[in-house]
Amino acid sequence: MRLRHAEIVLGGLRQTYVDDDGNVTEQLISDVTPVIDQNKRHANGDHSPIAPWLGDKVATIPLVIAEKWLNDHGIDVFQREHWPRVRQLLNDPDWRYLRTTHKVI
Repeated sequence: MRLRHAEIVLGGLRQTYVDDDGNVTEQLISDVTPVIDQNKRHANGDHSPIAPWLGDKVATIPLVIAEKWLNDHGIDVFQREHWPRVRQLLNDPDWRYLRTTHKVI
């Protein structure tokens, strides 16, 4: 058995590839703690207001979570037609830490 490993690190995301006798496994790893902490502070009112014409910021979704949703649920956070499903996920208690508000989105 020959094991090969490659790793790419970009902007806090670590993407690894492992080749185990022709079977390639991809992993996307990121520390989302700073984003979650920032979301909590924002939800509790500790933030600077953003431009009013942009509307209220309701969530920050780390790229590693966006990738997980795409792979697990087929939801692309960058596609407008998927936004109703993104909203459902953000309102799910399991994903509440991504929201920057305590209100229902």
